Amino acid sequence: MVEDRIFNQKCPNKRGNLWPEGTFHPLKLIHVGLPAFTKKRDAWRSRQEAVPALQSLITESKHSISTDTLTRLLKGWAPMIEEYNSEFEPIEVDGPLLLSSQLPSGEALISAWAGARLTLMLDEKGRDILRLKLGMPFQADDEEE
Repeated sequence: MVEDRIFNQKCPNKRGNLWPEGTFHPLKLIHVGLPAFTKKRDAWRSRQEAVPALQSLITESKHSISTDTLTRLLKGWAPMIEEYNSEFEPIEVDGPLLLSSQLPSGEALISAWAGARLTLMLDEKGRDILRLKLGMPFQADDEEE
């Protein structure tokens, strides 16, 4: 499999040419893998792109939320931590965390940040995928969250 995917394929080089198939060529990050974690301010957090690959391994260190709460967060609700903790099971960490929600398609793990407020750490594509899984309409470009 490795031979077919890496060695026996044409691969673009930096100058816009192609390495011919059947020859050695340097590997690019896309061939080797995806960084799963990033470190910022002495705290490690998972990268949202890597969460699906790690999901079966993550059994702890996730905070469960309902689909209604996830829907509110996707609609732009960014509660103060005190407000969130008084309404739901308290979040006991500061910084990056994983939210877990049971969707019709299965468990979803979502990167979030607990600081002064609870916010989702997702780009618009990631949010749209969750909206699709929840049967919500996509966010229009001109709407504010």
